[in-house]
Amino acid sequence: MEFQLVHNSDPGVMECIVGITDVRDSMELAYACSDADTDLLLIHAGALPPAFFQQAGSDTSFAGSLATMWQAIHRRMVW
Repeated sequence: MEFQLVHNSDPGVMECIVGITDVRDSMELAYACSDADTDLLLIHAGALPPAFFQQAGSDTSFAGSLATMWQAIHRRMVW
């Protein structure tokens, strides 16, 4: 997974460019945001696997699982 902190605002924005392959990758992103002292995360569509865009409304979908994981660690997602 590839991510970087963009310093064009205060706080900065953690930007994920490529490489999310598993829901557990969201934990790595959460730690990166925490380490950078930001709660702003931008995930490029190309960083998400095709499974993310399938059955988007289901809790068992990749998107639903990712949202559930982020909610469990008290983060918000905007689609």
